Amino acid sequence: GEPLAAASAAEAASALRATQRARRRLLENTNPQLALEVLMLDLPELAGRAPAPPARNGEEARAAAAP
Repeated sequence: GEPLAAASAAEAASALRATQRARRRLLENTNPQLALEVLMLDLPELAGRAPAPPARNGEEARAAAAP
C-alpha cells in the first residue's frame, strides 16, 4: 500500500477533538451509526496528499546540508 501522509499538529488536534465529540455523543446514547458518520465528516482530509518525506538520521542530514 501507499504510505500515509503525515498530519500537521493542527490536523491531529482537530482529529482528537472530533473523536472526543463522537465519544461524548456515544456515551449520551446517540445513534452509533450517525455518531460515526459525523466523525468521519469531521476528520481532517489526508487522502491524496503526498506522503511525508522519510526522516533522515543525523549523518544524512549533515551530508545533505554540506556545500
